[in-house]
Amino acid sequence: MGEESMGRRKGAEKRAERSYGILPFVLEEVDDAGAVTPRAGLVTVAEAARGMGLPAVAEREVVVKERERGYSEWDLLESFVLLIADGGECPEDLAVLRADRAFVELLGHDIPSPSVGKKFLYAFHDEKQAVEDARQRELIPSYVPKESAALAGLGRVNVHVVRQAQRSRPERVATLDQDATIVESWKRVAAKTYEGNRGYQPMLVVWKEQDLVVADEFRDGNVPADTDPLRVVQRAYAVLPPDVEEVNYRGDTASYNHDLMNWLRDEEPKRLGRPRAVFGIGAVMSRELRAAVEAAPEWHADPEDSCRSWAEVDFVPSGPSVQKGRKPDRYLGIRITPRQNGEGLIGSASALPIRSY
Repeated sequence: MGEESMGRRKGAEKRAERSYGILPFVLEEVDDAGAVTPRAGLVTVAEAARGMGLPAVAEREVVVKERERGYSEWDLLESFVLLIADGGECPEDLAVLRADRAFVELLGHDIPSPSVGKKFLYAFHDEKQAVEDARQRELIPSYVPKESAALAGLGRVNVHVVRQAQRSRPERVATLDQDATIVESWKRVAAKTYEGNRGYQPMLVVWKEQDLVVADEFRDGNVPADTDPLRVVQRAYAVLPPDVEEVNYRGDTASYNHDLMNWLRDEEPKRLGRPRAVFGIGAVMSRELRAAVEAAPEWHADPEDSCRSWAEVDFVPSGPSVQKGRKPDRYLGIRITPRQNGEGLIGSASALPIRSY
């Protein structure tokens, strides 16, 4: 290869190298050590967010700043996303990222100080709504406050993330896992949880196939996990992209709520243009259900565990929330017997409604 051809090839390689990436930097080998960061992998988090178009969506949906100068809403949101991805636990940890000047240079904007970060978080608070929430808590100690307008806007940003993920990696099936998790807190205003410690108990719905949170509801620690799970499920359904063809729902006994199951098995999802869900929910073992499980005519041995067997049971619970004339759900009863050497669990039974006929 001649010198001229070799020069053109090297020039093309150099241009290709400098066109790489979304953030305002290029990769180049240099002899000088220069500034070094241990967070090179964290840069990819910022690139992924910007590649999805989140800056424009965040600036449109999240408006909390009182003045235009200083950091933009996206600069602040991105800083907190990176803080969480880096293992940070509180606004004070922003100072760690802020001190990494090589990382800041790669990012293209400075990291806010902890005081600025706190001010941004407090801007999501709606004082008028807080007064009403306090009044409601006097009547209902386990009251779930409404979202402020700014928090609702942040939720719409998450909807954009879900839709972008589906465009990039389409999934035909959506398996929704719903659960509430205790987050311990040492704040004086945090309520006591059922475990006796103080904290919060947010409710989440995760789309398993995409590994994304599609709905969430912030709750105080004293709000039981079985409080109105349907509201959060409906929000999750609304977020699912229209090309999802099959929906499965899974929940523990906190989701054993007849309003929720009635909604999943009936026509309401179809009215919204969504498929009805096949659901698996841990059942609360009532006296009537235990009797039905124990009276099951046929039990099947578990080939992998000689102490465990299972049976299918058709059962319709009683109660004001149960629709009249409703067909039975299919429950899965599980029986565990003790081992001959005395080890293992004592005999018991549980049930799981796994499909609406």
